[in-house]
Amino acid sequence: MTTTMQRKKQSFNPFRWFMRTGWRHMLGLVVCLYAIFPILYILSTSLYPNNDINDTTVLFAEISPANYIELFNQDTRPFARWYLNTVYIGIFTSIGSVFLSALAAFAFSRLRFRGRRGGLLSLILMQMFPSILGLVAIFGLMSDIGQVFPQIGLNTQAGLVLVYMGGALGAGTYLMYGFFNTVPKEIDEAATIDGASTLESSLR
Repeated sequence: MTTTMQRKKQSFNPFRWFMRTGWRHMLGLVVCLYAIFPILYILSTSLYPNNDINDTTVLFAEISPANYIELFNQDTRPFARWYLNTVYIGIFTSIGSVFLSALAAFAFSRLRFRGRRGGLLSLILMQMFPSILGLVAIFGLMSDIGQVFPQIGLNTQAGLVLVYMGGALGAGTYLMYGFFNTVPKEIDEAATIDGASTLESSLR
């Protein structure tokens, strides 16, 4: 055993290793540095005591929390409240969009109904157009809804969550539709034989 390991160590060729796998590690390291550098630059700029971004020629030349203290102590710009609103909207949007996308994707993948093929094609076509095209329509729709239900109209967090969820349903449904297609249907059939309903068989 020891003799075999010694032979492997003696036969190790750095050039051969670099040509086989080493260049991949080097390429991965370069890509990681390329991706991390903008983050480090922004962090260094935020910790620089002078507010001029052009003066930060060296990363982390000076480190001071003065900018963050000023940011969170402003009365006219409640940054902490804005940040919490962003977290709140992001969490509820992600949970709601994943839940509704899973329901729609399961229906397209497992059920057979009239309009199924047209619905799938519509999902693909909707992804071809940017969401900014529906800005005026969304504004008018939320304005009218707000007159009946002020809690989900304009200038409300719930209304913004609904708008974001609607924008994410197309891509989310299509992606999860592909995932459900990879799950064997025999699992659903076995659960149905055991007495499970359609919902229970999908959860299993």
